[in-house]
Amino acid sequence: MTEQIDLRHIPYMPLVIDRLRRSKAWLQCKRRPDLAFYMMNLWMHSWHEVPAGSIEADDDVLADAAMCSPERWDEIKGAVLRGWEQGEDGRLYHHVVVELADEAVGKMRSSRARTKKARETLEAKRKSEQSHDGDDDGDGSVTESVTDAVTETVTGDEGKGREGKTSGITVPNGTSIPGADAPDGDLFAGAIDQRDPPKVISIDPVKALFDRGVEILGQADVPEKAARQMIGQLRKAKGDREAMAIITDAARATLPVDYIQGAINHGRPDRRSNRYGRDQHGMLTTGAAI
Repeated sequence: MTEQIDLRHIPYMPLVIDRLRRSKAWLQCKRRPDLAFYMMNLWMHSWHEVPAGSIEADDDVLADAAMCSPERWDEIKGAVLRGWEQGEDGRLYHHVVVELADEAVGKMRSSRARTKKARETLEAKRKSEQSHDGDDDGDGSVTESVTDAVTETVTGDEGKGREGKTSGITVPNGTSIPGADAPDGDLFAGAIDQRDPPKVISIDPVKALFDRGVEILGQADVPEKAARQMIGQLRKAKGDREAMAIITDAARATLPVDYIQGAINHGRPDRRSNRYGRDQHGMLTTGAAI
């Protein structure tokens, strides 16, 4: 092994059914079904060993990992250890489990890279928007100064002819503001048009849920149709409020697809460790294979 792969934070192990069923190791289980139990236990045990896909070459350790009695182990270990080879470090390695471990690490790193890129893009967009907001504020100050100047001119020079139209609005010194009741043709009429109130934007929470979920799953290379199906399953299992919380957490999880699928099947996991709660016992998916 060139790298000490550690997958103890991933609670499931991939399994490709066709590849397993065609393997010679599995074919012998047709005549001796009990061997499948011991083989599967060894594969799963090695998945959470370091390096992943390996196990200590000791009969007591192997028998215990296979959940087999020491007496029975001496009889079956030749068949159960089919596909295992001893490495330079003295440990036993199963080439298929090692292959799956390499693939899992590659996917995990790709997912992290996509998440990092998306985060950087979002941060750049946020900074750009803040920069534009600053420019807008600058324009606003200029507009205010110009408006003040024009207002002063209008109320000072032309206000004398409009004194009869004051509305009784006063400034702090008690004097009224000329031209407060000016007709629609006045220079500032319509500056604040109460006849056209601001539009209220209605946000559809369900649409927001699907849009956010499709965005996150899309970063993990999940097609939109499949992403929407998964989000629909999540809504059915958890409800809209909890589904949105899970999708939000999934954006920061190592493997967002597995995080959401795990929440659908078992409950809401802890995104900080990618481990499920005490009522979860791992998850079996179809990906690559023993």
